[in-house]
Amino acid sequence: MRSVRQLSDVPALVWWALGFVIVMLIAAIIGTMNPVREGRVATDFLGVLEGESVDQYRDRVAVSLEDHDDDEALSERWALVKFASPVTADEAAAQFDTVRVSRIALDGGAGVDSPTLDMPDSWVNLPAPVAGKTTREEVLLAGVEQGLSNFRHMRGPVDTATGECACILGAVVRADIPTLRAIMNDDVVAAVEALPEDARWGAFAVRVR
Repeated sequence: MRSVRQLSDVPALVWWALGFVIVMLIAAIIGTMNPVREGRVATDFLGVLEGESVDQYRDRVAVSLEDHDDDEALSERWALVKFASPVTADEAAAQFDTVRVSRIALDGGAGVDSPTLDMPDSWVNLPAPVAGKTTREEVLLAGVEQGLSNFRHMRGPVDTATGECACILGAVVRADIPTLRAIMNDDVVAAVEALPEDARWGAFAVRVR
């Protein structure tokens, strides 16, 4: 009885403080056993800088295709291919016959005559393989049609663009340096910018114009 009476004489504030300490200790133990994973930070960037002309961009990124030793040059890496003017899925497919294309940029003004109806340029991811699509052109065409559908959803059925429109501004591809250099040599391509080989998908930003 005496021990029970002694416990009852302990101030409530002391019990509250003791309970708080116990809760904090449990939380600390759980936190140690289940650390929070660090989020990815986009530290790399592909594309045109604010106020940069196409010629300035081409000159700035030319170095990304130079000064690679043989082993490094043959390692695939992510790159942005920027076209001199918008191209069709067929024309883009001719450039990327053996190249993995993961994303294309579509002209936000495709199929409309009024600048007031222009949308921001849109990036469309291209999963691989695509069910029912066997050629590179079919995959690119499906991506264009998806992007146009997104535009119509946002601005209404006011445009006349079809999947065959010349509305692909550029593409994010994965290839080695020799392949990227060959792509750069075509007249329809304005610039090719390659990231370091250790750059990870989803951890870099892209801007085509």
